[in-house]
Amino acid sequence: MTKYSTELKIEIVSKYLNHEDSIKGLAKQYNIHWTLIRRWVDKAKCQGLAALSVKHTKTTYSSDFRLNVVRYYLTHSIGVSKVAAKFNISDSQVYNWAKKFNEEGYANRKVGLGKCLKRVRRQLKS
Repeated sequence: MTKYSTELKIEIVSKYLNHEDSIKGLAKQYNIHWTLIRRWVDKAKCQGLAALSVKHTKTTYSSDFRLNVVRYYLTHSIGVSKVAAKFNISDSQVYNWAKKFNEEGYANRKVGLGKCLKRVRRQLKS
């Protein structure tokens, strides 16, 4: 179960977008950290309110998709949050993929940026 329902997210973002309250005011009113509300607003601005819906399935991403996200992050001078909102993924995924890419480089993209290092090394040996 998710911590915040889709309806609550839409309600809060709509109040902000309709200039009913500030992000910090809404954060205080709903007892939610303001940075989380900022992420919801960014996501809604990029992809619409439908992007705030709660996902109930685990999503796996291809290595090409991961690489495209990392390339976009590295070539555009916008933050992790904006990139995550654009691709409808979490901030931590963008950060972790970029970190893996910086550590392992482009050569390991075939085995996937999200694989554990043991598996990567095993595949490279064979």
